[in-house]
Amino acid sequence: MTETPTVSIQYSKHECGADCSLEFMVDKEMQAPVYVYYELDKFYTGHYLFAKSVSNEQLAGVEISESQAVDECQNAATNKQMGKTQAVDGTLLDPNAVAVPCGLIAKAFFNDTYALFSVSDETEKLIRIDSTDILWVTETDYQN
Repeated sequence: MTETPTVSIQYSKHECGADCSLEFMVDKEMQAPVYVYYELDKFYTGHYLFAKSVSNEQLAGVEISESQAVDECQNAATNKQMGKTQAVDGTLLDPNAVAVPCGLIAKAFFNDTYALFSVSDETEKLIRIDSTDILWVTETDYQN
């Protein structure tokens, strides 16, 4: 059995604001496919209240009422509770309006990005990352 190269970096040991860039070196030759994973400690997405804090109806494109958002999304129902101040296009949001999407799952959404490079003789070559087929079947086959 071959040894799997592993690199572990703790985000908490780095001074990072809203944006954080970490670099690391894998000093072993690896053959494709190469899989990149990251792990979060003390992030309880399986906790009942976290998993329940979502509006599947809203995610399906249906506008939901404020009372429905409060019921389904608990403490992450409004733009203010979600920490959202403006839309993607820069439009200011009503802090008391129902957040789209609402819920703790949406509030905890990660947008980490990765770039892998091959370095040879101090020349960096970007490695293409294939992000197809990365969801579990249960995520792609959701039925209302």
